[in-house]
Amino acid sequence: EEVDSSCFLRMGYLDDIKLIDLIKLVSTTFSENSIRYIGTDDDIIKKIGIVGGAGASEINDALANNCDCLITGEVRHNQALDAKENHLAIIEVSHSIEAHFKTMLKTKLKDAFPRLEVFVSKKEENPFKNYKK
Repeated sequence: EEVDSSCFLRMGYLDDIKLIDLIKLVSTTFSENSIRYIGTDDDIIKKIGIVGGAGASEINDALANNCDCLITGEVRHNQALDAKENHLAIIEVSHSIEAHFKTMLKTKLKDAFPRLEVFVSKKEENPFKNYKK
């Protein structure tokens, strides 16, 4: 489900799942070693939004569309406060989450522009390291 063509937010429904269980699922699915989040572990999530990269700019759209949780790659402090105040759970994964959509994007570009030669980067690099105390 999408808001409109000007918005990068994509939404979907889940069977009721606790936020902490969704975090574990996201961690496994996206091979994330470190995840920051906003919300209470026992919050029940039914509708999620997802935006690759720095997608917290879509918080208002997620709220307007009754999302319980937004998964994205970068959230600024003030955006985090807005989400918390509005009871929107946030799961922040690495900024490179958009890499999971490269193949689909290549296909769409090839379909739209058949004469265009499209290359997908084979190099994936998250510049951040995780410190564990």
